[in-house]
Amino acid sequence: MSRHAHVRYVGPGAELLLELRKQLEVRLEEWRGTSRSPACRVRSELLEGTPYRVVLGLGERVGRRLIVIGTHGHTGFAHALLGSVTERVVACSTCPVLTIARRN
Repeated sequence: MSRHAHVRYVGPGAELLLELRKQLEVRLEEWRGTSRSPACRVRSELLEGTPYRVVLGLGERVGRRLIVIGTHGHTGFAHALLGSVTERVVACSTCPVLTIARRN
C-alpha cells in the first residue's frame, strides 16, 4: 500500500472528492452483490495511491498467488495493448500476472 494512503486532500473541492468517494463505495457494494456463484468470493475495497503500487501492495497484504488485471489503458498509442498500470504490475510483481484484454 502506498505510504501516502492516509494523506487526505483538504483544499478546494474536498467536499466533492468526499462525495465521489461515497458514491464509489456504494457502487462497489452494489457490484459486489452481483456475484451469484457460491464458488466465487468477491471482496471490494476502495484504495488510494499510485495505482500499480496499490495493486502490488494489496497483493502482498492478501497473500496473492496470481494477479489478474485488465489491459485497457488511456495514455496513448504506446499503451494501446497494455495500459501503463498493467505494464508496471507485470514488471514489478513477484507472482504470476494474468492480463485480460477487453474487446470493444
